This record gives sequence, structure tokens and C-alpha cells, in this order.
Amino acid sequence: MYDKFLTVFCLALGLSLAFAGGAYAADHLIVQKNKSFEANGVAIDDIKVKVGDSLTFTNNDMVTHNIYSRDPGNEFEIPKQLPGVTASVVMKTRGEVNIRCAIHPKMKLHVTVEPNAPVAPRH
Repeated sequence: MYDKFLTVFCLALGLSLAFAGGAYAADHLIVQKNKSFEANGVAIDDIKVKVGDSLTFTNNDMVTHNIYSRDPGNEFEIPKQLPGVTASVVMKTRGEVNIRCAIHPKMKLHVTVEPNAPVAPRH
């Protein structure tokens, strides 16, 4: 009886880990510097993420920023983000998201939010 329970438990655990493997959300670090957006030290104007991923913005500029998105499903605003301040937002729905700075209109970031596809179990 114990062996059967252990077998079922291990099978259930394995399946849940296989499905959970695709469910972990990523955190994309974005730096605001020189009145632009950067990732990994390189200026960017577009990025691809998955539903549920977060974008973490750190203001490494000497000026205040006010970044926002008005796109349905992914609306947000980080008002008065002072130098050195970090803030995160989660991308909730798939689609195209346009992020802007209300203070610096040339600061633009286009985000493509893709579906978070489940991982098929291994046999």
C-alpha cells in the first residue's frame, strides 16, 4: 500500500513540476539612463516578455521620470520616480504595450507581451 502511495505521489509531483516549469515569471531589469531605457547596459526601444513577467525600472538618471502605459490590460503609472528609485510592474495581458515618460516624451519603450505557453509533461 505504501509503495502504491509513494508511486502516485511521485508521479503527481513530477507532473506538477513539469507544468510549473513554464509558469515561473521572469523579472526584466530596465534602467532609465540618459533619458532612455537600457537593458544589460544597452539602449533599447523594444523588448519581448511573457504574460506574468515583471518589468523592474531603476532610475539611474540625474532627473525624475514619470513612466506610464495606457494600453488596456497593462495600464500603469509610476509617478515622480526620483533618481535611484526602483519600481516594478507586471504585464498582465498579451499584446502590444507602449511605455512613455510623461516628462520626457522622447523616452519610449515598446513591449510585446506574448502568451505564457504551458510546458508539456515528459513521458
